[in-house]
Amino acid sequence: MARVATKQSTMAILGHVLIEAGKDSLKLSAFNLVMNAELIVPAGEQAEATITDSADRLRERVAALPESEVSLEIEDTRLVVSAQRVAYRLNTGHPDDFPCLPKCGKVSSLQIPQGQFKRMIEQVQ
Repeated sequence: MARVATKQSTMAILGHVLIEAGKDSLKLSAFNLVMNAELIVPAGEQAEATITDSADRLRERVAALPESEVSLEIEDTRLVVSAQRVAYRLNTGHPDDFPCLPKCGKVSSLQIPQGQFKRMIEQVQ
């Protein structure tokens, strides 16, 4: 997702990441009207929800978290990103504002260790 979400667009929503929590997975999507990136990772059983958040702000907060399991929760219109005793409450955008992503023919999934996922999020700009 690195460099797909950009804050230099005239459309502020393109600087956001679409976060979709499914029944047993988490999907992150970024789109800049030229290319898109999607990452789907397995997650524990959870309630389904969809929000957007600033890619830069999310990257900064995840990078500042201690090395441990990361938790994402939605409280009203805020995304709570936490690990151990550190928690950030981020204002979110409405998912309907996020542009529709082009459909790809083949869908694949990926399992990735938490540390590697954290490094990937740190590269989102």
